[in-house]
Amino acid sequence: MKRLITIFSLLAFMVIESRAQEFLAPYETFFSGQLAYVVTTDGDVIYGQLRSAVSGPDRIKRLSIIDDYGKKHKLKASKIERFAIQPSFFGTAEAVAVNSSSIKEIMNVDFDELVNREWLIYEQVLLPRRKKEKYALMQLLNPGFSGRVKVFHNANSSETMPVSIGGLRVVGGEDRSYIVVKDNKQAVFVRKAGFVKDFARLFGDRPEFIKKASKRPKFRNFASHVQEYNSLFGGI
Repeated sequence: MKRLITIFSLLAFMVIESRAQEFLAPYETFFSGQLAYVVTTDGDVIYGQLRSAVSGPDRIKRLSIIDDYGKKHKLKASKIERFAIQPSFFGTAEAVAVNSSSIKEIMNVDFDELVNREWLIYEQVLLPRRKKEKYALMQLLNPGFSGRVKVFHNANSSETMPVSIGGLRVVGGEDRSYIVVKDNKQAVFVRKAGFVKDFARLFGDRPEFIKKASKRPKFRNFASHVQEYNSLFGGI
């Protein structure tokens, strides 16, 4: 038991000392009355409070906001460029719990950022693999390094299998796929299975970057690859 505690303490130290570039932890719970703002596709900005949000299993389809003058605005995802909302205490607590199910997940989540996050950002995404154009609002997971390639939470993604030692979950629960938008075009899936091919398709316009990343890039390093690729174009 003491040995297990020592191992856990060492891993916790590693979280603080050697955290790599990671995507934001997802956050999925909204409550009426939370402060929010919307930027419409017409360029209008609406500040106020969230009244309601209609969502599917992995995306926001439409929402309504009461602005500072008491006027109610009902908007579909196709009419919203960006939606931002301040997280609630209960939603944050849930997000912390969801992202703490294994040691590996704990090592990959910046909990200070998660708890102190000022705004949650959702952007309009043209959904992948649709015969008819369909838009949704999805959570942006790399707002600090989202120049050409933007990565969004895929709530429908399957998760890696859990592995436990002595009743303590060591690995498991990590997402196997993301929804990715490059140059504001239609979204695509990037999956752990087949990541080498997805990597080449996504970053293939910079052969030197592909070569530098090695012959077999790792899905677990996807966030770092996105950050480095976006930095090649003079910005985040």
